[in-house]
Amino acid sequence: MRASWCLVAGLFLLGACKDKSSPSAAPQGSAQSPAAVVDPVGPPGSCKLTLDGAQQASQPDGRAEGRLSAWFTKIDKPDDLAPDSFIIECKGEALYLKVRSMGISKMQPRRYLLDEQHSDLELTLELRGERIPVTGAVDVTQYDQTAFVAAVKLDGAYGKGAVPVTLQGTINYACPGFTGCKR
Repeated sequence: MRASWCLVAGLFLLGACKDKSSPSAAPQGSAQSPAAVVDPVGPPGSCKLTLDGAQQASQPDGRAEGRLSAWFTKIDKPDDLAPDSFIIECKGEALYLKVRSMGISKMQPRRYLLDEQHSDLELTLELRGERIPVTGAVDVTQYDQTAFVAAVKLDGAYGKGAVPVTLQGTINYACPGFTGCKR
């Protein structure tokens, strides 16, 4: 009987000494959601764009502006902004990029493809005022009541000679204080 008691007490003490920092002790559901992503691409309100190919331009410190429907309450949402939609513009001396959702599907962090068969986004790219037709992808990593963060990679043809160009960049736009913003 005494041996049984010692065995039970020993097992109890071993259980009490278990390492609490082991992965099995981590609480369930503790992984960050996409909305909690900390952005490494630049300060809020910035966009960084680089155009390479036969024509080149760089916009390391462009200004981001825009609106997300998530940033407004139903009462003050602008008429030109559909539910689950956004308009983001990156403005610089040589480059202008406008990304607008078409309000067709629910906007969320994911990859949005741009080609003739995908119309979730409307995109305008201009180099020194001349529009460049493009295809490619916009990888939205954060779309919520605090910020819009995305990486852009687009291929296009510039000018009458249709010379190939590639645009790569990032957009980091924090909610500027509209009624639906959360800090």
